[in-house]
Amino acid sequence: MKNIYHYHPRTGEYAGASVPDESPLEPGVYLIPDFATSVKPPKLAEGKRRVFQNGKWRYEEMDVSVAVEESATEPELTVEQLAAVAKRRRNQLLYYSDFTQLADVAESMLPEVRQAWRTYRQALRDITKQAGFPQEIRWPEKPL
Repeated sequence: MKNIYHYHPRTGEYAGASVPDESPLEPGVYLIPDFATSVKPPKLAEGKRRVFQNGKWRYEEMDVSVAVEESATEPELTVEQLAAVAKRRRNQLLYYSDFTQLADVAESMLPEVRQAWRTYRQALRDITKQAGFPQEIRWPEKPL
């Protein structure tokens, strides 16, 4: 899989692309987070915005005066909502690294690799203790 395409959780408007992580449990299966899809959006068209809705992309007319007004009044996510999104991502990352803790897998790892995974998983559990959580999160890097 080359890219996944992100969209705004409320409006569905295209927000950018990224490369997905491969599932450590299922080689060849890629992880697609909430508010993202593997469906490629259409090309940018003048005066239109790309919106993902009901499993497909579509164009919407863009009224600049309305777009400015909407963005000025668009509600921000609450601290509770931001925390819920962060915890959901954290839980997914923990889930997809659970295999590293299985006895037969852990025994086959070098001690420093096993410790790197333990450190990574603990850092994931500790994100809620970071200063600035949930508005600012420093996600730990996955061991290689």
